[in-house]
Amino acid sequence: MKSWQEGRVETVAVDGMVVRLCKPWLLNADTPELSGCETTYQVGLWTSESCRPKGQFRFGAHADSMPMGRISYVPAGVKWSATIESQEDARAALFCDFDPGRFRNVTGLDPDEGSRHLVACHTVTTPRMQQALWALLEEVNMPGFGHHMSVEALGQLIMVEVARYFRGVETIDERRCKGLSDVQVARIRGFIEESSGQRITIRAIADLCGISSSHMRRVFKETTGLSLGAYVEQVRIARAKALLGENRLPLKQIAFQLGFANPSAFSAAFRRATGSTPRNYRLALAA
Repeated sequence: MKSWQEGRVETVAVDGMVVRLCKPWLLNADTPELSGCETTYQVGLWTSESCRPKGQFRFGAHADSMPMGRISYVPAGVKWSATIESQEDARAALFCDFDPGRFRNVTGLDPDEGSRHLVACHTVTTPRMQQALWALLEEVNMPGFGHHMSVEALGQLIMVEVARYFRGVETIDERRCKGLSDVQVARIRGFIEESSGQRITIRAIADLCGISSSHMRRVFKETTGLSLGAYVEQVRIARAKALLGENRLPLKQIAFQLGFANPSAFSAAFRRATGSTPRNYRLALAA
C-alpha cells in the first residue's frame, strides 16, 4: 500500500513545528488503499468540507475503522491505514507536523497509552482548535508582521487543545459505568455526518450499536450528557457552519444535505443554536 503524495503550496518552519499547505493526492486512484507511520505528531485540516477525501481510517491493529474527518490527528510512531472511497475535486489541506519531543513536553501525552487512546484519536477536535487551525491557515496564506511568532503561538495553542481534549476524554471515561464506548460514540457521529438528506431514527442508531432503542436512549445521555436529538442537532449545526463557510452551496441544498425538511426548518434550528440565521452567518464570515 502507498501513502499520500502531495503538491506543496506553502511551508513554514518554526521551533519544533513545520506547517504545510498542500494538496495531497493518490498516485493510483484505482487502488485507494493507503498506509503509513508518521515520524511526527500531525494535526490536519481539510480546507473544504464538501471537497475532501472521504473514506475509512484505522490506527494500528485496532479492528474498528472510523470515517475520515475534516480535522485529523495522527500520533507519531503509530501505524495507520485508510481506504479512500471518494476524492473528487479534493482541495488543499493544512498539516502541522510537531517534533515528538516538543509535543510530549507540551502535552504530557504518553505515546504508548494503548487502544483507548487510539480510538479517541479519531475524534480529536475542539472549537478553539478549529479556530486556531483556521487562523493558522490565514496566517500561512497572508503572512504579516511577526509571521513566525504568530505561527509558533498558534501551534502551541493547537498542542494545548489536543492535550485538553484527551484529558476531557479521561474525565468522561471516569464517569462512565456501562455507557457507550468511544468506538460507539465515534461510529454514531460518523453515521450522522454521512447521513445526507436522511431522517435519523433512534432505531437506526441503536441497530448501529447492537442494542435496543430504549437502552440507547438511556446510555447515550449517560455517556454524552445530551439527548440523542440534541446531539444530532449539535453535529448538524457544526457541519452547517463548515458548509456555510465555503460560500458555494445554496442554503436550500445545505438544508437538504443536513436532513432538514425544508430551508425554514434549517434556519430555525441554526438560529436556535447560534443566535444568527444561516444567511447572516455566511455574510459575517465573508465580511
